[in-house]
Amino acid sequence: MDELEYVRSVLGILADAELTWQDTPVLWRVRWAEQVVFSMACSDTFAWGCADAEEIRPQDVELLRRCLGELRAAAQYAEMWLPLLYCCRKRGMRPMNRYMQYAVEKDGMPQAVVALIEACGPARESVFGAP
Repeated sequence: MDELEYVRSVLGILADAELTWQDTPVLWRVRWAEQVVFSMACSDTFAWGCADAEEIRPQDVELLRRCLGELRAAAQYAEMWLPLLYCCRKRGMRPMNRYMQYAVEKDGMPQAVVALIEACGPARESVFGAP
């Protein structure tokens, strides 16, 4: 995948998901003045008080596309969970327990989406810094 195809693919998937700027914590930078690199922000998702992001590499475009497809199949309006599902799948782990509790209780995460997130890795133990 060349540079232009990579940029168009990532931006196309995010546009197709119809996420607002608030729902899409996508960061980008130019590496060595020649290569665009996208990252999905996931601060305070896997540990409290840390700035964090998961890079979207050209080989990850298909994973990002699959995550969007599975979310659409899981529940109506589930696209808003694309950044979370992508980061969890990429890391092979679930978010902090408190994060998931808040997502379900306050943000109304559907149970079908919870199941997708839980399939990303083993249950996490609540510890200091990652309740």
